[in-house]
Amino acid sequence: MTTTSSPPAGTPSAARRRVLVTLAKAVGATLTAAIAAPVALFLGHPLRRSSVRFATGLTRVGPVEHFELGKPMKVAVTAPRQDAWLTTPAVTVGSVWVIRTAEKPPAFTVLSTTCPHLGCSVNATGEAETPFRCPCHNARFGLDGTKVVLGGTNPAPRPMDALEHAVKDDALWVRYERFKTGTAERIPVGSGAA
Repeated sequence: MTTTSSPPAGTPSAARRRVLVTLAKAVGATLTAAIAAPVALFLGHPLRRSSVRFATGLTRVGPVEHFELGKPMKVAVTAPRQDAWLTTPAVTVGSVWVIRTAEKPPAFTVLSTTCPHLGCSVNATGEAETPFRCPCHNARFGLDGTKVVLGGTNPAPRPMDALEHAVKDDALWVRYERFKTGTAERIPVGSGAA
């Protein structure tokens, strides 16, 4: 009966085996890193930026003929929303008051429905002197969004926030934006839904 045994530790074939094992480990580690790096980048992508984003450009809110002269109309503003890898084409990000101020050429005033006092939603009253009122603390505003002081008080620190808008392709387009409440200064805080 013949038995085979490994060569002694100091022989050339043992040294060759150690080199091959070390080389195999290095190749394995390199392949693992080559596969793991793109996977880690893919999975970590939302961590490198805000995972929820809304389109920040102008958004179409309706055809020009939809708005009556001098009559406030509340309109929801929708925008595409990207949440990590998923894009939803139309998500309501807020609402605006649209007041048509001229027929030809069409002109508009567009105001945020968010009260600059504490962020409640401003309502239309139908009153001539104060067509807008915040039901939370009775802040009142004119048709152009100016702050109206009745009885010596109005808790709003500034007028209603006017928003950038444009008329193109016979439609009204609005850039929806939010501003910090409770300050006299208009400080942008973002364009997305709260």
